Amino acid sequence: MIKFFRKNYQVFIIYIILYCIISVFSIHYIQSDKYYVPDPIKLPFLLQYQNVFFQYDNAPFIFSFLTVVILLVCGFLLVRISVQYLIIKSRSQFSALFLISISSFAFFQELFSNVLIAAFILIILINRLFGSYDDKGHSLRFLDSGILIGIGSLFYFNLIFFLPFLWVTQSILRQFDWREILYSIIGLLIPFIYLFSGYFILGKSVTGYLMFLRNWLLLNKVIDTSWMFYAGIAFYIFIMIIASFYALKKFATTKVQSRKLYQLFLYLFINAIAILVFIPSAGVEMLFLISVPASVLLSIYFTDCRSSYINGFIFLLLMIAPLILNIIRMRY
Repeated sequence: MIKFFRKNYQVFIIYIILYCIISVFSIHYIQSDKYYVPDPIKLPFLLQYQNVFFQYDNAPFIFSFLTVVILLVCGFLLVRISVQYLIIKSRSQFSALFLISISSFAFFQELFSNVLIAAFILIILINRLFGSYDDKGHSLRFLDSGILIGIGSLFYFNLIFFLPFLWVTQSILRQFDWREILYSIIGLLIPFIYLFSGYFILGKSVTGYLMFLRNWLLLNKVIDTSWMFYAGIAFYIFIMIIASFYALKKFATTKVQSRKLYQLFLYLFINAIAILVFIPSAGVEMLFLISVPASVLLSIYFTDCRSSYINGFIFLLLMIAPLILNIIRMRY
């Protein structure tokens, strides 16, 4: 199966699209009413738009369709970035497939989520940051990246905790420049300046918004999961450890740029895990963000590994595990 997908990437793209549709709409048609209830815990910036859609009877279908579209766009953008910056040499589509499969672990509790928008912004952010490698002088890409984090945090505030990733990127890809660090902080503040200005013009209370954020950050989100969920995640982590050792060995002999960009994906993964562990308001929805670096790390292995029966079996398990888990949890 792995060898077939490597040689027939057009067929692989069709398979990824079908896999995404099945993953999302299997939940939509079984119990759509349970997974599309407006959540007051979500940031109000997105909630007000959700409430408009919920006035229509076909709202669950609309949200399912939007979920499919956003996931596919994120997946194929990630493939483009991986190939463009020589992290993956061949035009492999594995990154898109693994992004969808890892994200689908969260579908049981979060199907259409504000984190989907944050994940899309995170991928755009990665593209902007990686382009700074060849910039001469002061790079304004860090200002752009700060603005992107600020915009994304209006939808999912925990995205703001990826700001240290910008500083790590600056230290790895470029010589240290305090101006670029300052650019990222200024960029982060710009969307909030516009937001608070809009609140002032409209006569709304900025204090109320700040109190909402405070309560939201201190909220201890309970992850309602089963042993099957943790077993599936543990299996993915085990394969990721193997893939990471393989990638470390591979990039030891590659170009400096590719090696540095791989390190950044590894740091991004650690950053996302740290948010999930240490931020009380972070829940299972963080899998949408964790899937961004994790899918690249897994795709590095499956792009170049031997097409053996063992690797084929592992690949098959990685694909069907989230689907089976969601169906079992919905039925029982």
